[in-house]
Amino acid sequence: MKKPVTSLRSSLSLALAILWVACGASCLPSGLVNTHTGLPPVSLPEQVTMESLMSIVNASQKVQAFQADNAKVSTAGSPTLKANLIAQRPHRFRLRAGLFDFTGTELDLGSNDNLLWIWLKQQPDPAVYFVRHDQFESTAARIFIPVNI
Repeated sequence: MKKPVTSLRSSLSLALAILWVACGASCLPSGLVNTHTGLPPVSLPEQVTMESLMSIVNASQKVQAFQADNAKVSTAGSPTLKANLIAQRPHRFRLRAGLFDFTGTELDLGSNDNLLWIWLKQQPDPAVYFVRHDQFESTAARIFIPVNI
C-alpha cells in the first residue's frame, strides 16, 4: 500500500527539522561573528587640556576603518531611520538608511576616493547628486551635503 504524499512530506519535514535542531550553533559558518578587538577611542572629558586633546586625537588616528550595522539617523521633523554605516580613511564612506526593513533604502550618502554623493528616495525628481572632492568646498553642494570631508 502506498503512503499518501502529504504523510511522506510531513515525515521528511519533521526529519529535516530534527536534523537542523540537532546541529545546533555549530552549523553557523566560522567567522560569522566578529570577536572583540579592543575598546573604541575615548571621548572627550569635561575638562580638556591641550595634552589630553592631542592624546585622544593621536589615538583616533589608529582607527582606519569601522562599521556599524545598527546605527540610527534622526533629524527634527523626520522619523528615525535604521542605518548601516561603513567608513575607511581617508575618503571612503557609505551610509544607507531606511525607515523599516520592508521599505528599502530611503537615504544613500557616500564617498569614494573621487566623489561624494547623496540620494534620497523621497524627492520629487529622484536623482543622485554628486561632486568631486576637490570641488566640494567651492560649490553649492556644500549647502545640500553639510559634511566635512
